[in-house]
Parts: sequence; structure tokens; C-alpha cells
Amino acid sequence: MGKFIKIAILSVFLFCLGIATSLQIKSTIAVNSAKAQAVIKLEQLKINYENEKKLRARLEQENKMLEDQKLQYMKKVADLKDDDEIKKQMAYLEQLKFKAGVSDVKGPGITITLDDAELKSPELLSNYTIDPNELIIHDTYILDTLNELKKAGAQAISVNNERIVSISEVICAGTTILINKKRFAVPYEIKAIGDPDTLDSVYRNSQVFAVMLSRGIRVDIKKSREIVIPKFNDARYNLNKLSEVLEVIKNETE
Repeated sequence: MGKFIKIAILSVFLFCLGIATSLQIKSTIAVNSAKAQAVIKLEQLKINYENEKKLRARLEQENKMLEDQKLQYMKKVADLKDDDEIKKQMAYLEQLKFKAGVSDVKGPGITITLDDAELKSPELLSNYTIDPNELIIHDTYILDTLNELKKAGAQAISVNNERIVSISEVICAGTTILINKKRFAVPYEIKAIGDPDTLDSVYRNSQVFAVMLSRGIRVDIKKSREIVIPKFNDARYNLNKLSEVLEVIKNETE
């Protein structure tokens, strides 16, 4: 009888061991299979990423080559044609390109940096009468600044290196602002090419400047002998409509 019990116990033990071993094998297979799939997916993502990088590099190279060819053709036309009218039209085209923002420009001007007020935490605002919403940069501050600079004779303007033209958009998006459909957070760096003294004087005497200072908005203004403003870059832009695209926002007083 004792021998039978021992055999029964051994049989149960071997049965449980078999089940545990089977579960362990299945678990190991499942883990290895998941790892293999993850490795395959990661490798495929790497391949796709490298292919995209190569494609982008090739397209950028082709675009640069086409731009260089266009400039060469335009120069050849200007060199081969000694007609005064053609020269006049070429000069007019360059003027349109400048106004439309399709070329990088540089010159003297000012840089205005706008940042939220330092007094923003609820603890510090407990005894403060101004609405916290008034202590942050809004799209209206930037738009009013652009208009003031335009009125002061700014020839080219950018915000965070985004060239501002007539089809540019400056839209509030929560705590950020969309500029030419690109999202930016504070600080906002506004560059303007023109007479530095005039730009500085007009802006410092503007209403938007006074309002921001009264609300603690940080405004830093610097004059520069040379400012570089990049060309306008947007897929929606149509080069065939150069004459329709004028710089910044039209001065309402004109």
C-alpha cells in the first residue's frame, strides 16, 4: 500500500512538472516571437527612415540645382540683351522678389524680443489685480508690432526667422502661436530691416509697446547694423503670383 502511494505521488509530481514545463516553453516561445517581431519592425523603421533621408537629400540637391540654373538663365538674359526696357523689367522683377520675400535679405534694422511677464505663478498673483491671461504674449501683440514696424518703414520683417508677407498667418493656438502654420512658443524674436533709429522710435512710442510694458510683458529692443532675414518658405506660395504678394500688412493710413 505504501508503495502505491509513493507511485501515485510521483505520478502527480511528474504530471505537474510536465504542465509547468509546457507552460514555460510556450511562454518562452511567445516572448521570443514578440522580440523577433519587434526587431523586424525596428529594422523596417530604420530602413524607411534611411530611405526618407536619402530621398530628402536628393530632392534638396535637385532643388538647389534647379535654383542655380534659373539664376544662370536669368543672368544670361540680362547679359545678352542690351535693351534698356529688358533691364528695366529685370530690375522690376528683383524688386518684386524682394517685396514678395522670395530671397534672403540683409541690412540695418532692429530686433525685438517679446516674452511673457515674469509674474505668472498663482502664489505670486494672489494680491495682483491683473488677469493672468494678460501676462502672456498673444497673437495681437505680434500683429500690432508688425503693423507698427511696417508704418515705420520696415522693408522686411520676420518672426522667429519666419518671413512675414501678405499671406502670412499669425494665429493664437493655446499657449503657443502659429506663424506660417508653424508652432512657436515664447520668446518671439521679431526682426525688421529699415532705419534703426526710426524703427526704434516709432515702436517705443506705440500703443502696443505701452500696453505690454503696463502688463509686465518683457520687451527687449536692439539696434543692429546688419540683420539677416530669410526668404519666405511655404508650399502654398506660387511664384507666378509675385506681383500679388506684398510685404507684411498693408498700412491702413496709405
